[in-house]
Amino acid sequence: MYAKSLQKLQDQFEQFDDRRTEPEAVAKAVYSALMAEKPKRKYLVGHQAGLLNFASRLPQPVVDGIFQNRI
Repeated sequence: MYAKSLQKLQDQFEQFDDRRTEPEAVAKAVYSALMAEKPKRKYLVGHQAGLLNFASRLPQPVVDGIFQNRI
């Protein structure tokens, strides 16, 4: 009954994993934050970081609708 949805979700996880952020990129951002004279409030690192940051500002029903359409 859920096989099609589960397969789609699995495929999305595999695609996301192919674009994962390497630990070195995260370490570089952390180092920059630690060494900055005036650090930023937020450092966006990795695939879709900007999109997820934007989504965090949306009303929850909107976010739920976006993710519902992806499954």
